[in-house]
Amino acid sequence: MDFKEHITSLLGKEKYNRLVSSLEDKPFSAIHINTNKFNIDSETYKMFTGQMKNHPFVKNAYYINEKMGNHPYHIAGGFYIQEPSAMLVGEIIPVEKDDLVIDICAAPGGKSSHIANKLSENGLLISNEINYPRAKILSENIERQGIKNCIITNEDIDTLINTYSGIFDKVILDAPCSGEGMFRKNDLVKNDWSYDKVLKCATTQKDLILKSYKLLKNNGIMIYSTCTFSKEENEDVINYLLEKTNASLINIEPFKNLSRGIDMPEALRIFPFDFEGEGHFVALIKCNDYNKEIRKNYAGKKINQNVLKLLDSFCQDNLTYRFDPKRIYIKNDDIYYLPTKIIGFENLRHLRVGQHIGKVLKNRIEPSHGFAMSSKKENFQRVINLTLHDELMLSRFIHGETLNVDLENGYCLILIDGMSIGYGKVVNNILKNLFPKGLRK
Repeated sequence: MDFKEHITSLLGKEKYNRLVSSLEDKPFSAIHINTNKFNIDSETYKMFTGQMKNHPFVKNAYYINEKMGNHPYHIAGGFYIQEPSAMLVGEIIPVEKDDLVIDICAAPGGKSSHIANKLSENGLLISNEINYPRAKILSENIERQGIKNCIITNEDIDTLINTYSGIFDKVILDAPCSGEGMFRKNDLVKNDWSYDKVLKCATTQKDLILKSYKLLKNNGIMIYSTCTFSKEENEDVINYLLEKTNASLINIEPFKNLSRGIDMPEALRIFPFDFEGEGHFVALIKCNDYNKEIRKNYAGKKINQNVLKLLDSFCQDNLTYRFDPKRIYIKNDDIYYLPTKIIGFENLRHLRVGQHIGKVLKNRIEPSHGFAMSSKKENFQRVINLTLHDELMLSRFIHGETLNVDLENGYCLILIDGMSIGYGKVVNNILKNLFPKGLRK
């Protein structure tokens, strides 16, 4: 079965022709503001977004007409560049501020970033990605966003179930799929399509959704999404879960001009001929079962007293606060500050746990770029707050050059319009630039 026959049988000839025509259009791009870093009540924010077109369904999201990966606000984690249809997943799932949430297939991190904006410091997000190279990209994006209450794991679904069954308030399953909705953006996906691939993906998705459901506590909610049109990968997968469990669908409120699921009016279908975005499917599912609860608690770890002294000395010399020793976690030479809400993670492959403070060296703590990105103006004793108008100094910092400053010796946080972008070390009125070489522009 070729693509035309497959989609025509699903949507009819008229919608197939509209779909093919829409695939000739230029793809859309958008940004979602990181409200944990960017003050949306500021004049800076109003000026930045003033000429942008609002996303019709997602708060603090805007369409963009140019590449913005090198914009200083993006480098500072002030916004995340994301496909407009994909943003609906993070918007639709009803995350509460203190929830325990897991994102099963989280890379590259757009949905996790959106969810993190909804959580308070008392909430916890587990962002998982089974593919290690993609998990590293996920970790880098979480770092840039300055997210402190997130654990990045690199595990398969069975290991997650054996560690965390029946405890999550919310589960996000953006399932791997045949990618039909991405044809306009990615020729490789288009050229790789086959109906056999659709069926293989559907088999994988059925296994994933049934196992992901086991992570939910009673009354917990899972959101299932794909970027494909195939009923085999969407409604059929949902129906498989409904047949195997006591799960039920939660109706997604109608969005103007967007379609409902095929024989499933509670679900949402997004077509590029209806909306300025790519193809997507979204369904909300309620857990009506009492899944076996497995909760691995964090046992704590005794920290070398010398390390605690080094950390206290670092705080005294550079910060305006102290760390709670009970929340310190050390992996190899890396030192982390654990989230307020924490569950057992030690037996899982993990790339990041909460706030990465830095490395423990022989006689000092060397703070990480991630620590700078997750810090605020009030956290550091020495701060330089640049604006977009400070083009020369900002450019020099992002290029890794040293700066002349009138500050006491010690670590100094650099901000761009209030958003942390990195740090340096002041020695005799010279700021040694510690912006990572791999990020320098």
